[in-house]
Amino acid sequence: MKKGTKIVIGVIAGIVILGIIVPKKDRTSKDQETVTTSSSNPNISSSSNDHTSGVPVGQPLHTQYFDVTVNKYDIKDRVNTGNQFTDLGKEEGTKYLIIDVSFKNTDKETRTMLDGVVLISNGGNVYRYEQPEPIMLPGWGLLLDNINPGVTKRTKLVYKIPADVAGTISFNPARAGDDEVILLGKI
Repeated sequence: MKKGTKIVIGVIAGIVILGIIVPKKDRTSKDQETVTTSSSNPNISSSSNDHTSGVPVGQPLHTQYFDVTVNKYDIKDRVNTGNQFTDLGKEEGTKYLIIDVSFKNTDKETRTMLDGVVLISNGGNVYRYEQPEPIMLPGWGLLLDNINPGVTKRTKLVYKIPADVAGTISFNPARAGDDEVILLGKI
């Protein structure tokens, strides 16, 4: 086997192993989880889940280690990455939410950037999309990327959502509080 082939196989195997052994907070068997917001559930308050307050697109959300800014977002029926092997084609019943986001390390040491959660609120329900699409190209996604203090990294995160979904969209970056969101608008 050629050296380049061995490296690619090693990277893919490493990603698969990390996906198996790294626990994910509140992992469910589906990429989408519905949370009903009502006064009968004491663990969920409508103020933290209605997503009517948060930071708008273009302004930074200050979290524990990062200033996270959604520069822009778009919803498409396919994703063109500029590389035919990593493009995401049209799928029946789905759309792609593409979030152009910047992470600035505001801590005093190198930190690992992690994805976040897309939340879509509709009719008292909050749908959680926790798994972005894995696109292994520079400028697309996060693969346990480390970032030094004071440095900013810009990337695109892609989330698959149902084509018929409606509601208010927000982005809750990893390591941010549950009520710390960036408001993306209505879909």
